[in-house]
Order: sequence, then structure tokens, then C-alpha cells
Amino acid sequence: MKLLNSFILVSLLLTGLSLSATETENQGISVVPVPGKVTIDGKIDDWDLSGGIFACGDVERQKETFAVWIHLMYDKDNLYVLANWIDHTPMNNPGQVAATYGFAADCLQMRIVTKPGTKQKAKSSWDCWRDKNGLDVMGFRSNIVRGGDAKDKGAKQIFQKNADGKGYVQEMSIPWKLLTRDGLALTTKDAFTFSIEPNFTIGKGG
Repeated sequence: MKLLNSFILVSLLLTGLSLSATETENQGISVVPVPGKVTIDGKIDDWDLSGGIFACGDVERQKETFAVWIHLMYDKDNLYVLANWIDHTPMNNPGQVAATYGFAADCLQMRIVTKPGTKQKAKSSWDCWRDKNGLDVMGFRSNIVRGGDAKDKGAKQIFQKNADGKGYVQEMSIPWKLLTRDGLALTTKDAFTFSIEPNFTIGKGG
């Protein structure tokens, strides 16, 4: 199958970034078809990782402490997102899903626009994170469906800490019905814009 390509803008929020830091600049990502059945379980053995990109705000100093690999796959039902975080304080978000903004600490923010420039344009923004109590949320806002926690609408998310404690996997599936006006999967002929903003907690306070 052909690859489904999207444009991507990546920015990282990290307190105290040096002005002389070399930041990764990603201008595209390959969204590849699933190689088989995908289970949202925090494991990556059912993923095709060939199209991933690396994002880091300071490659010289932080590539092994504050960075993330992003991978995207698709099938007829879902867009799949895998964030493989490099983070020595994994899943460190002192907030609570019912009371605080997730992006103030460990959180993956996404902006997704399908079929831009057409009457079928659909856009959504996402805050996907896990709080201090182990509760997680895929909060989203959209111009085509009522927002809220996307898990209530069929989306899935799970977190899995790495064995060495220096990172974690955040794995998600998002139904196309939340991303396209007709609810159908995109094809290689469709335009698709995808941007991420990985947020990190420094220390215990965010």
C-alpha cells in the first residue's frame, strides 16, 4: 500500500531551553498502513516503526533526557498514534484530569486538520495525558463533533513505563469519525495536517 503523508510541525515546551540549542525540525511524517491487527496495550511489537520522526528541543544536551519519537499508522477504522517518550521522570503530571490543564506537565498535545482547503475540512485539538492518580484523558475539541474525552467516543489510550524507568510509551487509536466529516479514512489523495507539542515536567512541580 502507498504511504499516507502528512505535514507536521513540532514544538517542545521545556523550561530553561538554551537560546543556542539545536532543535529538531520535522516537516513531514509518513503515516503507514498497519501491518496487521493492532492492540492498544502499550507494546510496540505490532507497530511498523519505519515512518517515525524524532523531536527534541536541544539535541546536544537533551536527546537522552527530554525527547520523543512519534509514529503514525492507519487502517479503515482508526488513526494510530505512538509516542515513545525519553523522559527520566516518566508520566510525571501532578495535575488531576478533572481539575487542571494537562499541558502544564507531561502531556502530548496534537492538532489535526483533515482535508484542509476543502468544504470537508475538519479540525481538532488534543490534550492527551495521565494524572497523578493514574487517570488518563484524551481531551479534544473539534469543529465537527462535540468534544470532551475522546475515550467516551471510541478512542483508546494506554501508558506503559519502560523497564529502565527512563521513558514510557503512550499508545492511542482515534476513530476516523472524530477526524473526518464523512467518518471515512483518508486516502493517499487527501491532504492531512498533523502537529504535535510534547510537554515535559521538570522536577516534581511541573
